[in-house]
Parts: sequence; structure tokens; C-alpha cells
Amino acid sequence: MGEFKCSDCGWQFDTISELNAHTMIVHIPESMKAKTDSINPDHYKAGGIEVIDILRAKLTPEQFEGFLMGNVIKYTFRCKMKNGAEDLKKAAWYSSMLAGVDPRK
Repeated sequence: MGEFKCSDCGWQFDTISELNAHTMIVHIPESMKAKTDSINPDHYKAGGIEVIDILRAKLTPEQFEGFLMGNVIKYTFRCKMKNGAEDLKKAAWYSSMLAGVDPRK
């Protein structure tokens, strides 16, 4: 892979722009993190199971990975036009899931 390596997680990128975007999305500074869970609110847990867990159970691993990647892309590209830092937090949440780290735990 690339010559630019994230000092926080070790991921490598081909360009500095990719590394910078990754850093802002995946490694959100503490000052930007919400005090309440607006990304995974309580109504997502109604009925005892979250939709994301249903999707993981029903989709193939490749389909689930595509779902996660699609959400990372969606929230990253719309952040400047819609919800700003909130969208970057959502992209980071899905990036964590994509990396195999469940942010709910």
C-alpha cells in the first residue's frame, strides 16, 4: 500500500490527503465527540435488537462490509453540505465497525 502511515492505527495511504481524511474521520478529537449518543440513540435499541445486528446476521460478510463502507462514504461526502461534525462522527462509527471494532462496546 502507500507511503503515508497513520500513527494512531497503522493504516497506510497513498496520499497525504487520504491520511488526513482518515485521521479526521476515524480519530475524532475528544473535543468533537458528542456527550450523548446521537449516532446510536436509544430508539435504535427498541425491541431488544438493533438493526445493525439484524443486518450483520442476515447479510453475507461481503454485503455487510459494503453496507458499512457505503455509510462511511455517504457521511464523509455529505458532511460539508449537511450535518458537519455530526456526519464525520457517523462516518467514524461505521469506520470502526468496518475495522472490526464495535463502538457500542
